[in-house]
Amino acid sequence: MLYIISAIAGLLALFVIIFLIVKKVPHLRILDIESLKASREKRIKQNILMNRLERLGGEKVKKIVKFIKPAGSILSAGKSRIKEKVKNLENQYQKIAKELGSASANHAVDVDAIKRLLEEAASLASEGNHLEAEKRYIEVISHSPKNTAAYEDLGNLYLDMKQYEQAKESLSYALKIKPNDASVLASLGEVSLRIGNANDAKAYFERATSVRPNNPKYLDFYIQACIDSASPEEARHGLERLREVNPENQKLDQFEEAIKKLEQQSIANK
Repeated sequence: MLYIISAIAGLLALFVIIFLIVKKVPHLRILDIESLKASREKRIKQNILMNRLERLGGEKVKKIVKFIKPAGSILSAGKSRIKEKVKNLENQYQKIAKELGSASANHAVDVDAIKRLLEEAASLASEGNHLEAEKRYIEVISHSPKNTAAYEDLGNLYLDMKQYEQAKESLSYALKIKPNDASVLASLGEVSLRIGNANDAKAYFERATSVRPNNPKYLDFYIQACIDSASPEEARHGLERLREVNPENQKLDQFEEAIKKLEQQSIANK
């Protein structure tokens, strides 16, 4: 009898334990997910900070960033010494932000001031002073977050600097503001060509030429992207359009030869 009572008591205790575990698991899962999410967001923030500092902070900050980046795994583990360095980097970035005028982003800036900053940036970029041009563009964006021209010009600046990831990011923002802007689409197509993604480039240039079908520059890029992506039919169609709008184009014969080779290869592969 005593054995039966002990067994029943044991089973009841086991049921209570299982009940408590089942009850707590969802909370534990939520805590775990929230913890992972916070950790991921922290890493993203740190990466953004590092990239901005590296691009904007000058040689002194670049050296600090170069030292900090390899310690990323230690940083995520919460080592106090590295955390202190990140805190110092954040303070340094605040100083950089103040130089850029970001600290005063909350007050209105007139249209003439924005225009002047864009003109200054364009002039600096043409002189090869990329860092100062970048600062002007970022200052415009800080005051006018939906300024398509600033995002586009900044993206083209990065394109000239061969910083293709930053170029794509900036141009993508511009495209979100103006989804059918032919100039932005063409610039994104050029980025895709530079990084060897001919299919994406073709899609961007196709959209650009649909908006501005008689633009020889966009047609030129579109034909090249079609050739690079081995799309002879689309390349031929693009060449016919280019002949119509720009019969004096010096690349017509070059394109014709390249398209004929693709057509011959296509026939041979059938």
